[in-house]
Order: sequence, then structure tokens, then C-alpha cells
Amino acid sequence: MKKKIGCHSLVTNLYSNYIYHTFRIYNLYSFQIIPVIGQIIAADKDSYQYLVESIRRFPSQEQFAGMIKNSGFTIVGDGWEDLTFGVVALHSGFKL
Repeated sequence: MKKKIGCHSLVTNLYSNYIYHTFRIYNLYSFQIIPVIGQIIAADKDSYQYLVESIRRFPSQEQFAGMIKNSGFTIVGDGWEDLTFGVVALHSGFKL
């Protein structure tokens, strides 16, 4: 019997249609408030600025599912499940 190797990845996604209209508010929060909170709590504004920028550069759900598939994993259906109105997505894939 072959063992299945699987992966799950929980990612945030800014490309969701659900949050398109709140994008400006999110930008204000993520680029102006999150780094300041990081400075206050962890004395490390730069790491929180990097976090916000890396979220922005992350691929869309479709692109990331394609990357998982191109890496040799089998995906079922779309390969992801939207959570919190698409702001977060759970990606799944497996290998036999």
C-alpha cells in the first residue's frame, strides 16, 4: 500500500472579489498601522513592513493552486477553499 504525502497551506489573499471594495481601507491599515504596532509591541517595524509587502506579492488563489499542481501534487476541485470571504484560503494537494 502506497503512502499519501499531502500538504495544506493557509494563505491570505488580496485578490479576492469580496474585499476589492475595501482595498483602500486595508492598504491604510496594513501599511500605516501594522508596522507601527510591530514597532510598539516588538520594537521591530521593518519585519512587520516586510510582512505586509510579502502578503501583497503573494500569488492569487488560482496562481498558487497552479504552482502546487506544477510541483507534482494532485489537487481536487479548485485546490483551495476560501475562508473569511476569501481573505484567507486553505490550499490542499497530495502525492501518491
